[in-house]
Amino acid sequence: MNLIDFGKLIAALRREHEDEQGVPWTQEKLAEEMNLAAGAELFSRQIIGSVERGRRRLDKQTLLALADALELTSGERKEFFMAASGIDSYVVARQDKVPEDVLCELTERMVRTQLPAFIMDAYCDLVAINGAMVELFDFAFTGLGPGTTQAELPFPYNITRLVFSDESEAQFRKVMGDGWPVYASEVMRFFRASTLQQRSTLYFQDLLRAMNKCRFFRRYWREVYFEVEDYSTIGGEVYFDSQRWGPISSYFAVFTALTPAAELHLCVFVPLDVVTAKIFCKITQQYPDTKAYRVESWPDKAGPGANRMRSV
Repeated sequence: MNLIDFGKLIAALRREHEDEQGVPWTQEKLAEEMNLAAGAELFSRQIIGSVERGRRRLDKQTLLALADALELTSGERKEFFMAASGIDSYVVARQDKVPEDVLCELTERMVRTQLPAFIMDAYCDLVAINGAMVELFDFAFTGLGPGTTQAELPFPYNITRLVFSDESEAQFRKVMGDGWPVYASEVMRFFRASTLQQRSTLYFQDLLRAMNKCRFFRRYWREVYFEVEDYSTIGGEVYFDSQRWGPISSYFAVFTALTPAAELHLCVFVPLDVVTAKIFCKITQQYPDTKAYRVESWPDKAGPGANRMRSV
């Protein structure tokens, strides 16, 4: 990421923080927090302004103070320091890798797996999902699946909307019980880390405004600043009680593919006990020819409400 884009990212991250009156942090406030993090009076509003305009190269001390003052999680810090390298993200992957080819390879792998799985992009927009995943989680209540559409909603297939909308939250809480808060926190930590380098883009800003209308999203988006424990792992355990299949104990593993356009993440649900392993096996045996359902608009983002589901 070049200096100008990195400066825009700093500004976006600063504005995500609010003071006691709910007012976004000013450049002066960020400088104060950085001085507290560094333990010395090193930074000022003028310095922050220069950084945000892309007119100042950042040394190690400044980057560390920024990461600490902005209270980034470990996952966010990794993406933050990568963004600070000065290398644009589109040149990280080899240029002979065609984005659509990578997606096709990842989709084929998802179809072949004998486990529930889905693919999402760097914004956590759902790109593709296999039938086992639709069957296991009963996504009918979200309008997700073959022959359905949510085009009337903004960002209809974003993972955070599927988890944190008022309707979805009630369903997830019903099937997960006491495990819902832990799952919600894990989804939010992944969302924050995955999207960090996109925070200043217009697409993400539109997404954030749309999601802030969901009260549970607002809660978990901000709750990360109050968590004492940090988490260094990607993915987490998922426990819920399916009305059709019974109790499920699993964890989701995340595999990341790099393309010149953007990252893709293949998320696979892996059984944690014999009962769940048998359930997953039964689902795949019952639906041996299950296809993947592809969400359009990747890598180009067509904007809110533009996604549609189609089988591949």
